[in-house]
Amino acid sequence: MQLKYYIGQKTRFAHAIKFKQHKFDGLDEEVSNTSHVEAFFEDGIMYGASEVDGGVRDKYMREFKNHWETVELGLTKTEEKFCRNYLESKLGLEYDISGIVWAQVLGTNWFLRKNKYFCSELIVEMLQELLKSGLCTFETFERLRPVIGVAPHMVTPAALRLMTQDV
Repeated sequence: MQLKYYIGQKTRFAHAIKFKQHKFDGLDEEVSNTSHVEAFFEDGIMYGASEVDGGVRDKYMREFKNHWETVELGLTKTEEKFCRNYLESKLGLEYDISGIVWAQVLGTNWFLRKNKYFCSELIVEMLQELLKSGLCTFETFERLRPVIGVAPHMVTPAALRLMTQDV
C-alpha cells in the first residue's frame, strides 16, 4: 500500500491550510504545499475523504500526473487487508467541512463531529487502528511510530507527509 500526497491546491480550504502550515506551523514552502492524501492499493483502487467527491469514497486510478508524491509503506498483505477493510467500513461517510475549518485552519478541536472525515484524519485514524490491531510486524510498528498518540483531526496532509516520508 502506498500513500499518495497531492502537491498543490485544488479546493477552497487547501489555500487556507497551506497558509497556516507555512506561516504558523513553520513548514517550508514545498512541504506546506501538500494539500491532500489518499491510500492507494496495487489493484489501482484509491481511498480517501474528498471535499470534491463529498466524503469518504474509493475510486480507480490508473495514472497519476506529476502533482502526486508517493510514499511506499511496505505493509504485509495482512496489514494491507486490515487497512482496506477499515477504509471500506468508512465508505459513504460525509466530508467534514466544519472539522477541517476548526482543526486544520483554526487549530482547535472545538467543533468535531463523529462519522465525518477529511483526508488526513481518515488516513491517520486508519494507521492508528492498524497499530492497535495486533497484526503489525515489528518493522511496520517502528515505521509508523510517528502517528502514535497524535490526534487524527489535528494532522494536516503536510504533517502526515513528514511523518511517513522516511518509512
